[in-house]
Amino acid sequence: MAGYRRSSGGGEYSVNYALMGGVDFSSPDSISGRRRFSYLENMYRDYDGEGAELTESVPGFRKILSLGEKINGIYFQRVDKEHEFLVIHSGCDVFRMPLKDLDSGDKALSHLKILENVKSSAFSFGKNLFLLDGTKIARIDAGGTMEYVKDGGEASPYVPTSYVNGSEYEQLNLLTRLFYEELFVAYPEDIAYESEGLEYRIIDKDGKKCAVTGINNSFQGELFIPTYAKIGNEKYAIEEIDASAFQGFDKISSLTVSEGLRAIGKEAFSGAVGISKINLPDSLKTIGEGAFKNASALLELRLGRELEAIGEGAFSGCESLSEVKYALDKSRFDALAVGSGIPSSASLIGNHKNEFITVMMPIFTPHESLNELYVGKNRISFYELNESDGGTKIVIPNARKKDLESVLMRVKGYAHKEKYRLNSPGINFMSEMSGAEPSEAITKCSICECFDGRVFLAGNPSFPNTVFYSARDNTGNVNPLYFGVMNYFNDGIGGFPTVSLLAAGDSLAVFKSGDDGTGSIFYHVPKETGIDILPKVYPVSYIHSGIFAVGKSISFFDDPVFISGVGLSALDKKSINLERSIACRSHNVNPELLSKKLENADLAVWCGYLVLLCEGEIFLADSRAPFTHETGNVEYEWYYLTGIGTYTDDDFVYEYIKNNTEECKTHEENLGKKTERPVYSSVSENGSSYFYVTFGNEKYQVGQSSERWGGEFNPATILLGIDNKLLFFGTDNGDVCIFNNDKRGIAPKEISESPGFDIDAYRANMKRALHPEFYSFDKHAPRYALSTVNDDGGIHDMTKDTVKGTFVLRCKSFGGGSLTLEVQTDKRGYTEIARFSDSALNFESVDFSSFAFSLEKRLTVPFAEKEKGWCEKKISIYAEDYASPIGIYAISYRLRPRGKIKKMKF
Repeated sequence: MAGYRRSSGGGEYSVNYALMGGVDFSSPDSISGRRRFSYLENMYRDYDGEGAELTESVPGFRKILSLGEKINGIYFQRVDKEHEFLVIHSGCDVFRMPLKDLDSGDKALSHLKILENVKSSAFSFGKNLFLLDGTKIARIDAGGTMEYVKDGGEASPYVPTSYVNGSEYEQLNLLTRLFYEELFVAYPEDIAYESEGLEYRIIDKDGKKCAVTGINNSFQGELFIPTYAKIGNEKYAIEEIDASAFQGFDKISSLTVSEGLRAIGKEAFSGAVGISKINLPDSLKTIGEGAFKNASALLELRLGRELEAIGEGAFSGCESLSEVKYALDKSRFDALAVGSGIPSSASLIGNHKNEFITVMMPIFTPHESLNELYVGKNRISFYELNESDGGTKIVIPNARKKDLESVLMRVKGYAHKEKYRLNSPGINFMSEMSGAEPSEAITKCSICECFDGRVFLAGNPSFPNTVFYSARDNTGNVNPLYFGVMNYFNDGIGGFPTVSLLAAGDSLAVFKSGDDGTGSIFYHVPKETGIDILPKVYPVSYIHSGIFAVGKSISFFDDPVFISGVGLSALDKKSINLERSIACRSHNVNPELLSKKLENADLAVWCGYLVLLCEGEIFLADSRAPFTHETGNVEYEWYYLTGIGTYTDDDFVYEYIKNNTEECKTHEENLGKKTERPVYSSVSENGSSYFYVTFGNEKYQVGQSSERWGGEFNPATILLGIDNKLLFFGTDNGDVCIFNNDKRGIAPKEISESPGFDIDAYRANMKRALHPEFYSFDKHAPRYALSTVNDDGGIHDMTKDTVKGTFVLRCKSFGGGSLTLEVQTDKRGYTEIARFSDSALNFESVDFSSFAFSLEKRLTVPFAEKEKGWCEKKISIYAEDYASPIGIYAISYRLRPRGKIKKMKF
């Protein structure tokens, strides 16, 4: 840190800038900020190198892909340790590439499917990656297959079972209107179908037996008599149909009686002229006199095997009866048929085994259609009845009783999007949809976060206050494609949308873009309900008002931070009562940060830094260097990066080289230097091409360097950080780049492929250092710069002189780095006092008598700085050459007071 110390030399003071912090744009000329730089550009602390002791150039970055269309998202998919992938959303296209192919000349880049050409978002769940573009959700599985989430596809939403045995079981899924209902059948007679409106009388209260006495006059259609009737809260076996019960009732089209009935009374259906078909059970023993007399439309009759008596004229007047099926032996049937009135013209079919029963399954879910029914493993036909009470039943006619015993009936249907039934907790989001497709509530979300093992989605413009969360399916696991109709909550009542979600410790933080009077940040904690259909909810535990979010949020090593209208803010906890508070973490860089369009900013974590990208500039917050700001908030040291992006239509930089063709000469004086002269190309006599510049009539050969210049700048807009190690970014012109910190101890290609390259020697020398070639920004030279504050040396009321020969710079040797050092005082402006290159050794004003160049990493260089009569002094160091990183350990000098200030200078 900067400090002042009176030297033993008498009347002299030492000024030392060492162990400096980051940059402080908030008070660039404040002496109180002398432990930080007043300006710092593209420099930071490399904790994987020499740490806090050194302020050095940030690694450069290289381009790994040029896809030609705006990068809307870069994502990471980890299947396992051996299979890791980048997923890039470029324009409308989605690509996937193995992470190991970053620098491969032949990248295994797979084109998957398309999304909307807008900024996307994504979440990982297991081995799958899910992409959201505000109109649809797509899943990329472990094998790299991308499918849109839709019914009938590979990425079909989970289809819930809404009711089991008539009880609520699972919520409907907003992502699909498909549903199942299940009914376990122990005794088929218990679900024998009953026509609505049947009337009964109790014939044996103790034995729980009853008889059918008729039906209300509104009935019309097929009449079904069940095995049991519910009278009050008791179940009674139906054993009889009373005499004259349906006499003259002409609205019955057919009659089906389930097992259990023993007797049909005298003239029970006499004059029922609408009946065309009668199906009687095996249990029936007697049919009374004239029971079906004058049922003139009757065509088919089925009789059971236990029939003992048919009354006189039971079927008289049934002249249309054309088919009689019976289960009795023929002689017994013939005996019973005598006098029954069965027409002699009827076709008699004997040995007919009447093993059928008509059963029903009640459907509780309001629906548009029922698609299929399975009884056990068999898919069977059915038909649907809509009852006047609003309920729905599906009926299985003529099912075999023995096939229904101890089986599961399972029906699949398509829920109605406008009709809904409130579940037991009393909430159902389908009521909010106003006729829209329920799946749009989820597919139009654009914000995602994983918390408490579930997926949370928000950002649907139609529901700006709503957050949805995924549910557990019938395996007991959370299903990322199951968003129950009750799994949601609302924050706020106005039109300020949710802009970010963040898992913040034990809470989910929901950030709003404004405060409608109900709050701007809402905390939600999980709570068990004890309700099977809605086992967990997320009530609000705390609300902030006033400060609202304008951009993204991220957990920065357990510090939940978000982009707000006042910079980078954090969700803090007060030490006494653990109440939440909002703390600013960015006072030192806010003058620059708040000038940006922060709603477009992106966040990532990289090498212990928080990376805040906006408009091609990066603000780095150092997690290892927190301090208490004068406001009382804990803040971070910050670093500032510029020029983060790529270039189009840029040109090669040419350097003078030794001639390898007879047509050119070697410009010995400028060998290895750049040329600013026009460059021409030609072909030598042996057919090889070459480049040259001219001086008069002479041609001097030049060659293309790895550096490029000029062109149109395309700022970085999208970030991806992986495991706190790798940092990627994308641009609007379709480029994807990665920072070069992954190249520690690795030689550049032009070196590693050169003849005689010794990799072991290179590694021994470089260890984990970066080669200077890896400090370029997309092959362009970045600017590295730092400035101290305007420093009065701790003596504010006197003018000073710099003691001759005491100005010393302690720096790191990069083996090719260069820098320029300038001094500015209140007496005069910037004065360049040295240009220093630790490779060519062609710097000015260096005291060579006390300087010895070696391969040591640290260099101590004295400079002839002789400023006199100054009140305040600022030191600036910068480097703008290609592959020219710099590193500063300390700057120090001694001063001697000269006299009192006679005149203020401004």
